[in-house]
Amino acid sequence: MNVFLTGASGYIGRAVARRLVAAGHRVTALTRSPGAAAAAQEVGAIPFVGEMGEPVSWQAMAWSHDAAVHIAQEHSSDGPAKDALAIETFIKASMVGRSRALIYTSGVWVLGNTPDAPADERASTVGAAQVSAWRSYHETLVLRARSDQLRTVVLRPGIVYGGRGGLVDLFFETARDEGAAAFIGDGSNRWSLVHLEDLAELYVLLLEGQASGVYHAVDSAPMTVRNIATACSQAAGAHGSVRSVPLAEARSSMGAMADALVMDQAVTAPASAALGWSPSRPTFDAAGAFLQWSH
Repeated sequence: MNVFLTGASGYIGRAVARRLVAAGHRVTALTRSPGAAAAAQEVGAIPFVGEMGEPVSWQAMAWSHDAAVHIAQEHSSDGPAKDALAIETFIKASMVGRSRALIYTSGVWVLGNTPDAPADERASTVGAAQVSAWRSYHETLVLRARSDQLRTVVLRPGIVYGGRGGLVDLFFETARDEGAAAFIGDGSNRWSLVHLEDLAELYVLLLEGQASGVYHAVDSAPMTVRNIATACSQAAGAHGSVRSVPLAEARSSMGAMADALVMDQAVTAPASAALGWSPSRPTFDAAGAFLQWSH
């Protein structure tokens, strides 16, 4: 299959590109710099220079592909608007081009806090984290675009770990550099995790199948942040030492991101399981993650 991919030089995108190429697909990666192009080539993708927020620079190329996998996210005030433009362009691909599938990357933060019961793919997004609230509407754009010509998928990864680039890296870094893994708040809130390679496998499964709708990518064991930090500290040689950063202090440097990191989330993935997806790492592997991170 010919796949048009955004975000191929990023943390998740590189793993997905590598896995798609390994599965025999031809991947064209939207890139906007020589460095990003080189990163895409390293994992077997074919770079195509363009700017996500300027679809005229890449829409013809996207429309010539069988499917689109949209992972890129620009962390700026213009990011949501550029994301919407990209979605609109990919939807048009089914009308004027050959594209027949669109996989859109969202995230479990659109679910907000889930203190009462685990949230599956049918859960409401009314309480989405402030930093992700715009994604709920973009998910709707994607899902409503489903037609006889276009299969649409929204994929919501949990907190991704493995290699270098995920949020869990912060625990390893502070444990190594400060002697204690630092987390925000009291650490009693839960995260739902997924290993990077298991996530990449789900992208391939969704691309090669016929599924539409919302799918979660999380392992089977939500953990408190304190326990995650403790495991990372132990793996990093800091003997399980951890320390709490007050939420107010974290907000002063991280803004609304700090509030997202203290959300209590237990998320499940029954729809993904029904497709046959089963994470090879059903629980958090701190030792393995540290080994990957440190090399």
